[in-house]
Amino acid sequence: MSKFPDLPPLWTIAAILLIFLINRLAPVLPLEISNLFASYLFGIVGIIIAVWAAYSFFKYKTTIEPGEIPSTLLTTGPFRLTRNPIYLGMVLVTLAAAARWGHVFGYPVVIILYIVLDRRFARPEEKTLIETFGDKAQDYIASVRRW
Repeated sequence: MSKFPDLPPLWTIAAILLIFLINRLAPVLPLEISNLFASYLFGIVGIIIAVWAAYSFFKYKTTIEPGEIPSTLLTTGPFRLTRNPIYLGMVLVTLAAAARWGHVFGYPVVIILYIVLDRRFARPEEKTLIETFGDKAQDYIASVRRW
């Protein structure tokens, strides 16, 4: 029996679906900050950041898969601004869903996704970078914010 894949995009999709279900099924507790403009802004920025980062993985021919050993330490492009641009993009897209539907219980889902991505993926990946690239990775981690 195969194990269900533990991948950040699946966590993100699950979070967005949960926000949608909360909006449809939970008692109405709308926030007046439901904002179509903000939702598009968060969504577009999140997608741009994630795609830009994914392009960097392919450009430098290193793995994009969580848990695999990278062949290159990415420090250019979106990686100059954040060590986890794809995860940041996923959180922003999920925040866009919460802003679009505006249900009070949608926003905690965004926070939970952030915590899951940080603890389950980002932090272990930093350890792998240090094990793989040593001082170069430590210098990068010390100089660029995680989120």
